[in-house]
Amino acid sequence: MNHLLRLTCISVFSLFPLSVLVGGCGGGAGGGLPSDSSITAQSRLQAAALVSSSSSSRTTQATQASGVMTLSASSPLAGETVTLGTSDFEAAFLSCAQGWDVNSWGGAQFSVSRVSPGASGSGAQGFKLISKGSGGDAHLVYRFNPAAGKTYRANLRVKLDAGASAILAIRQNNAPFVNFATTSIVGTGGWASVVLEGVFGTNDSGAFRIQLSQPNQQIAIDSFQLREMPKPVLDVIGASDFEAPFSSVATGWAVNSWFGAQATASRMSSGTAVGAGAQLFAVQSKGSGGNAELYYAAPFVQGKVYRARMKALLNNGVRAVIFFRQDAFPYTVYASKLLEGNGGWQEVFVEGAYLANTSGSVRVSLDQAGQQIGIDDFQVGEVLVNPLMPSLGEKVSPLLFGMHVNRLGTHAAWPALNQRVVRMHDTGTLWRDIQPDSNAVDFTNNAAIKRLDMYLAYVQRNDPAASVLFTFSGVPQWLATDPNSPGEYGPGSSSPPRDMASWRSFVRQMAIHYKGRIKYWEVWNEANYFGFWNGTPEQMAVMTHIAYQELKSADPANVVVAANMDLAALDRYLSGGAKDFIDAVSFHFYFDDQPEKVAAQAAGVRQIMEAHGISQLPIWNTEGAPDCNVSSKPCQAAMPMDRIAELLVRGFASMAAAGVSNFNYYVMEGLAPQTALLASDWTTVTPVGKAYSAAARWLANGQIETAYCLPEGICMVSVVGRGWLVWHRLAAATVNLPFTPSAVEYIDGTRGAAVTGATVTATSRPVMYLK
Repeated sequence: MNHLLRLTCISVFSLFPLSVLVGGCGGGAGGGLPSDSSITAQSRLQAAALVSSSSSSRTTQATQASGVMTLSASSPLAGETVTLGTSDFEAAFLSCAQGWDVNSWGGAQFSVSRVSPGASGSGAQGFKLISKGSGGDAHLVYRFNPAAGKTYRANLRVKLDAGASAILAIRQNNAPFVNFATTSIVGTGGWASVVLEGVFGTNDSGAFRIQLSQPNQQIAIDSFQLREMPKPVLDVIGASDFEAPFSSVATGWAVNSWFGAQATASRMSSGTAVGAGAQLFAVQSKGSGGNAELYYAAPFVQGKVYRARMKALLNNGVRAVIFFRQDAFPYTVYASKLLEGNGGWQEVFVEGAYLANTSGSVRVSLDQAGQQIGIDDFQVGEVLVNPLMPSLGEKVSPLLFGMHVNRLGTHAAWPALNQRVVRMHDTGTLWRDIQPDSNAVDFTNNAAIKRLDMYLAYVQRNDPAASVLFTFSGVPQWLATDPNSPGEYGPGSSSPPRDMASWRSFVRQMAIHYKGRIKYWEVWNEANYFGFWNGTPEQMAVMTHIAYQELKSADPANVVVAANMDLAALDRYLSGGAKDFIDAVSFHFYFDDQPEKVAAQAAGVRQIMEAHGISQLPIWNTEGAPDCNVSSKPCQAAMPMDRIAELLVRGFASMAAAGVSNFNYYVMEGLAPQTALLASDWTTVTPVGKAYSAAARWLANGQIETAYCLPEGICMVSVVGRGWLVWHRLAAATVNLPFTPSAVEYIDGTRGAAVTGATVTATSRPVMYLK
């Protein structure tokens, strides 16, 4: 694909020094491949594992005549994403980082070195073109071994001098040197994200290449990742080419407006992207707090993953959001893409798991009134996907096992469940409680501070290795822009602060006072819900920037977790600048009787992160539980405790496979009696608590080897050196394991004898088969 990408300015930087001339990382015109050690083979598999559309490839590798299914020691689902190389440029190097070199010819001169700081750390790769010599050039390259017909994607952050230009390409290394993907970039002096993808057309060696357009230009790169992408398998459920005549909206499309918003729709007959027709949509007014959206009603099915593709036309600087949305209250967004116009047609992809059990649609929303958008060549379909998106080769973070303890004081119980995080939310420690007036925080007499100190002492006393996650929330009424606006924590509690200097001061006071005692800080709780935040995602990005500056100034070891929000708000939040001032991305997921869907939700978050060049950051699910949420049936009130226990283990296993780094169970005391981890005597561990402990014992610090759910309903997660966790998400089935277990462990903590043979029964209750 060929297109011009203009980089938006994120931060201004001084020119970086580049002084190491060619030598140590130079290469010839074709150049030999680097040694195996110079191509990092990371095993992180973050994107959806797509399966073939043929029925044979959507089952396990062997099914016996008796109907007993044999599980594979590697995922039998085809098309998984493979990471071919990554570079974070943090390790010391003099000229070129491992895996990188310069391909130069014709007497071209260049310089390369490690530059600091990078986009997301202390280092980056610098490259400067000094001279092109006599008809020559020099390219910074990352070499790899592609295969014909396969798709490759490069993600990276780049910083290019203002006005300078460069070409990024995935190219064949030998004659005729075909470029299979290219993009042109124009610099503004700030860091920006670039994604380059293309299908390699020959069985020849290849490389990702950076070519500066003119001598005396320089570029820095960071957060590089090169992957072999699965070939999308799409079961199309809707399409529009807009060729048939229509007056306002094409077949299948409609306009949804509310609160007095005014919009028009018509057919474009000139300037289309493809063919003779396209859909035009314009918003004249958003009325009184309303909006108007163009939408396509899609037959979405709960739990399935969908991809929409279209071509969109927006004027320069005009923004629109394309998203999947539930069409019943609470109108949850399940996939979102923020698009900024460049005056030409752009191809747009939106992908995500639809988790509601009600009807939904693909929607187009313009950012402002007085704007319009053209839509052409539209298609939406189901992506056939492995419900577990495995993060293979990585250790499961012990921080995955966190919880909320909301009634401390009525008890002081610390159940030994291997928990490692206590999240401070709904604990009487809101900002408005800590700073009830404009005076400095009273760290001696304030009741909320005393309560926070009690929590810190409680955690330290029971497990010095455990941590507190402090969540900012609840704007003080005296500081609220609208002090009378309704909020979950009282009038003005969800209103943006009218004075950001006061927010800065509060964060600074907290960071300095709790230095060394609180390491993890979450910027805000559920910033897409008006009861907690009625400002914009862009305003929350400003809050995040300020919090990051103060928290890192007080202690560089502090970890800043993003404000958590839904996917549509997250896209705008990161676009608003927050992506450069966070160490982890946060979301919330309360799961129903199919907790494996949390993996697809995490994949949706990861896709938005990837679009913003921060896919390397960890994902935290800072609040959740088996519960009744907007898309779940049945609710927890109808579930027995044993059922909730098995769902919790399945949720933990799914998050571990998806690479989620933190999950804080809400709450230890239970939202209902059957969800409590401890009984009301504050001593007896409930079946749910035992299940929590078993999941932590099986998964924490373990390395995920294989993870998948088959269409037949059988799911498995294998942990290196420990065993296989197996369950059935639909019913029950007899399966053959590829090994004979040495013993069996159950979610209640009990252990069974060694299994005779490798044939076992998978039910909805997970079982750990030990190696």
